Amino acid sequence: MIKTRTVRILHLALLSASCLAISCVGGVELAVREEPSVSAETQTRRASILRAEDRRLVDEELLAAVEDSRPEIRALAVRALGRIGEASSREQLEASLLDADAEVRGAAAYALGLLGNVAALPALHAATRDGEARVRALAADAVGLLGDPLSADTLLALSLIHI
Repeated sequence: MIKTRTVRILHLALLSASCLAISCVGGVELAVREEPSVSAETQTRRASILRAEDRRLVDEELLAAVEDSRPEIRALAVRALGRIGEASSREQLEASLLDADAEVRGAAAYALGLLGNVAALPALHAATRDGEARVRALAADAVGLLGDPLSADTLLALSLIHI
């Protein structure tokens, strides 16, 4: 049986290779979008998400932001759910792995890794086969963070593909 230490080593190897391929820092892609102007509504929504995260509170505004029409807002809200760390957010985050926008799917994978709940492994394993490289990398990072010895095969297969 593969030990947790082996999973961590595979995780780090894959993370290094992925970061080189998609320009990320610390396992988190730097998703910066150039915007000529940001509407007052968008600024207000961003502020409400950051307030919820600072208070470490999953409130109705934050949950509504996860369903917002703007991918940037959905991604920010999904990351906030992961940072807040409430176990009850897992199902919402898993649903966000299926979002039409790759930034949101990547944020969901990252957030599930932060939750540290191995119950998210099946959804994260599926996300390692996403059509977007950055989503696959963030999902693999999350799988590695969970440190499940049974996930070593997934990480090894990904590392062989990407190294």
